Amino acid sequence: MACDLRHSIAWLTTSGNHMFNSHTATDDFYQSRTRCVVTDSNGISSTIDHSEPVQFDFY
Repeated sequence: MACDLRHSIAWLTTSGNHMFNSHTATDDFYQSRTRCVVTDSNGISSTIDHSEPVQFDFY
């Protein structure tokens, strides 16, 4: 879930427990307790820096 956080501004939750888990995952990511590691098509892994800006395109 940590990698999904940078793709959304808000999301729906299905229950109080889901909302709590989403909050915890978000807090863990932005406090550097969890990392988002992505692997590109060449097999090279890199860690996403939560402090890097993200551009959201609104349509």
